[in-house]
Amino acid sequence: MVEIYIKDIQLIYNDKNFDANLRGEIEIEVIARKGDEVITQNFRQKGSKWIAPSYSSKDLEPFLYSLFADSIDQIVLRLTRM
Repeated sequence: MVEIYIKDIQLIYNDKNFDANLRGEIEIEVIARKGDEVITQNFRQKGSKWIAPSYSSKDLEPFLYSLFADSIDQIVLRLTRM
């Protein structure tokens, strides 16, 4: 049995420069139970990119999706090694 908890999500957007103006971080906790054994692992995925000036949350969705996808890839990779 595997339990996955999202502990924190942060997205920060700054439209004042042409460097990476969108930064995000996701923290996830995974608890794997196998019989009496319990293994808890924490994952933190960070990312940043430049996007055109925007005032709509729909422009943040692809970035948030990629952070989640990268997190899931890390979780699956680590769980298959257990």
